[in-house]
Amino acid sequence: MVYCSICSQTQFQGIVKLNSKKGIPAICTTSGAVFRQARVDEHDASDVHKACMDRVKQIKALEAGKIMEGETKLEKAFRFANTALQKKLASIFLSVYNDAKRGTLSAWSFPSRYIAKIMGDRLDLPSPHTDFVPTESDLQYVTPHFHREALLTIAETDRLTFKNVFEEALAISLRMDGAVDKQNIDNKHVMAKVIDKNGQSHTLYLGFSQPEERGSMGLYEAVKTTSQNIYMEWENLFALVSSVVTDGENTNTGEHNSLWQKLTDERENSGIPLPLLKIWCAVHRSQLAYKDMVLSVSELRHLISESKYLADYFNVSAVRTKGLKEAAISNSIEVITFPSVKDIRFTEYTHKLLSSVLRNYPAVISYLKDQESNGEARSLLSKWTDKDTVVLAAFVTSYMYIKDYRS
Repeated sequence: MVYCSICSQTQFQGIVKLNSKKGIPAICTTSGAVFRQARVDEHDASDVHKACMDRVKQIKALEAGKIMEGETKLEKAFRFANTALQKKLASIFLSVYNDAKRGTLSAWSFPSRYIAKIMGDRLDLPSPHTDFVPTESDLQYVTPHFHREALLTIAETDRLTFKNVFEEALAISLRMDGAVDKQNIDNKHVMAKVIDKNGQSHTLYLGFSQPEERGSMGLYEAVKTTSQNIYMEWENLFALVSSVVTDGENTNTGEHNSLWQKLTDERENSGIPLPLLKIWCAVHRSQLAYKDMVLSVSELRHLISESKYLADYFNVSAVRTKGLKEAAISNSIEVITFPSVKDIRFTEYTHKLLSSVLRNYPAVISYLKDQESNGEARSLLSKWTDKDTVVLAAFVTSYMYIKDYRS
């Protein structure tokens, strides 16, 4: 087996992901790939390896005090740019930062959004119409690749600010949770609730890391490596941590060999008098309690099952959905979409499901009556014209609304 000693390092995994179109290559992990000379040569010439090597050179240059050699491409562009180009680059950075804060817009649509903004700025309604023809200067740097470079530069610039916030914090609470992405990689995400020197609280995202080992030891090491994202030693960060929050998985909360126990042992061995509180996330715990309640109370179990069946009856058929909308128009009401099944936040899904059933109720009953000759529609009509079923659905929906409102 062979692996790249540079690209496989945890601190470069983010760069590997950004430059690889098909997930993280096996040669870029410590597990490695089957040795083939062609594979090694291909990796050496790849964008992934070149990006990691560029980052290594920048880090070494900065450590040696060679600021100019450690500059990124964007920083060099700023240094040699004239005033007009600096203003344009600053405008692009503002657009990229705004996209990142909104969290929904992609780099691929960035050029069209930016050009549309230029068209709006140059639009002169009183003047005769002229076709907008962007110049070569207008299109300079307006590419999806530059959007990614700008986003990385913004994040890199903000790391030192993050470090200062953590170093000056009065207390820190770490929150850990795992999620498997589309490439079937188990990432461990870490957030921090920080109380700053002014007593104000902030919730900050430290980053994610992929465990190199199975079980609690892999999780423990993955959590520790996230401190590198803010250029801070784990020991210095952990010294300020007063509590950790996880879900109830045994790997996190086990009595003898778990993440909680390893963090507790580290705190006791460090000699720091600050106690470490271990907290089982209330949201995860309430979801488990709610699911147990639903399974144990037969009336609720049947109500949710019948509501799911009714929602699926319309969601799987465009013809039925169209008929439901026509029935809604005839009843002068507006149809809302039935939610799809969600495995997480079951309380939220249940509330949305029952609310949609009740909101659409007149249209549903009208449609089912028109389709009464169909056996499935006749069975649904019988269930949802039962008074006890409707009253229970209304009661549960009202209770969950009040509960959410008060919390």
